[in-house]
Amino acid sequence: MGRSARARANISTVATLSDDRDEIRDLYARYCLLLDAGAAAGFAALYTDDGEFHGGGDHVVGRRALEEYATRLAADAPPGTLHRFVANLVIDVDVDGSWRIARRDYIADGA
Repeated sequence: MGRSARARANISTVATLSDDRDEIRDLYARYCLLLDAGAAAGFAALYTDDGEFHGGGDHVVGRRALEEYATRLAADAPPGTLHRFVANLVIDVDVDGSWRIARRDYIADGA
């Protein structure tokens, strides 16, 4: 393998800002999909043990509390009755790997 081929191979294994943003978008889509499906355990599994959710005036900390929170949401709106749609995602990724999302969420009633 020539020098330039090795350089290209090394570059392709390094995560880029674009890759990070794609992974964050995928994570956010899974979060919405699992909440809409009433899959509380799957939703909670997206978080670390000490993960936090902030939204709708709620602040939930810890995987167990997140699963209980998602279970309550599913009881209030059975699966198939709400559909989350997220638009205009703005994802800022810091050099330390932390990130923030600015977004607009829409929730539609009905199947």
